Amino acid sequence: MPPIVPTADHAGVDTSRSAVMSSRSERWLPSLLSVIAGMVDVIGFLSLGIFTAHVTGYIVVIGALIVRHNRVNPAQILAVPVLSSPSLSRG
Repeated sequence: MPPIVPTADHAGVDTSRSAVMSSRSERWLPSLLSVIAGMVDVIGFLSLGIFTAHVTGYIVVIGALIVRHNRVNPAQILAVPVLSSPSLSRG
């Protein structure tokens, strides 16, 4: 007797059109949200002169300094965990 191979119907997988659309949106949604967050950072920095999202702003500056082989200020490195700690302590 051949082994029973589970199919989508047996595995409880929804193969309807809404499930296919959901998986498509799950693929592009993180990229879209990343672009929006980046735009908010850039617009806030250019118009206000400050980072509106402190953690991502400092990570970008640290990355740029590392790529250019410049010295990274320890305060910039410490700013990331310090600014993240309130949200991590709530979790």
